[in-house]
Amino acid sequence: MYSSPFRCTGSCMYRSSASRSGIAVRYAWVKPSAGSPRSGPTVENTVDSIDAIAAEQFGALLTGPVESRSRLGTRKLPASELREVTENAVATFLRAFGSDR
Repeated sequence: MYSSPFRCTGSCMYRSSASRSGIAVRYAWVKPSAGSPRSGPTVENTVDSIDAIAAEQFGALLTGPVESRSRLGTRKLPASELREVTENAVATFLRAFGSDR
């Protein structure tokens, strides 16, 4: 029988339902299709859609290296390594999006 080396899979990636909810609110509000009963803010009436894409890209610049270096959360990263990832993500983001604003 297969036994996963990870203590947790799937929904426990985020520590609490509140953090999962916060992430969902940041990334999941998209314009409902015509005739959809779903109501709520849309990308068009909350933030510029380009800003939403930029925020998602910045999140990826942070989470990708952290997940890779922490072996998908199985080892704790030291603060110095988190600082390095953050500085690199900010520098890359500013090179990509910072010149036109």
